[in-house]
Amino acid sequence: MSKNPRHLLWLDIETTGLNPREHDILELAYILTEFAYPYREIQRGQYLISCAGRISLLNEQCDEFIQKMHEASGLKAALTIVENTKTLPSVEADLLALSQGWSKDKDEKVVIAGSSVGTFDLQFLRVQLPAFTKRLSHRAFDASAARLVARSLGMPDTPEEQKKEPAHRAMADAEDSILLMRRYVEWLSAYTPEVQP
Repeated sequence: MSKNPRHLLWLDIETTGLNPREHDILELAYILTEFAYPYREIQRGQYLISCAGRISLLNEQCDEFIQKMHEASGLKAALTIVENTKTLPSVEADLLALSQGWSKDKDEKVVIAGSSVGTFDLQFLRVQLPAFTKRLSHRAFDASAARLVARSLGMPDTPEEQKKEPAHRAMADAEDSILLMRRYVEWLSAYTPEVQP
């Protein structure tokens, strides 16, 4: 009998850029859920990441587009409240504590989930939170890939989805990935392929 992962870790990060070796994580949020649909929530957490000179670093590393994005989302202002921030090593310590009892079986390991999570977020985690990343599966559960599958079968975007932009705040984007995945699963469950002659 094949085994399934026990949980999904819906995760999103906000960063100063696209390269995990040159840029920094500014914010990280996660929602731990059951693996099975409808992905019932078990626990959540959110971190603003601090280090010496965070705001000047943000200004130096971020291009103008990313600076405007983080200002518009409120992330830049949130990072100025030092009492609300944690260092990256202390965030990793928290995540290691969270994952202490997780299965080490390769088929049951917790799978990271989200939108484009395998190509972006997971790459940052591997470089900047390597001890925690070792506790995750090598696989990714990607809402943006599920969207492409559903669209290839004819699923239309809702008017709200056509207008909606990402919040560019970690928790809101993690929550949005879960909502979107539920929608894709529901649509795919009702999908009946046309019979070809």
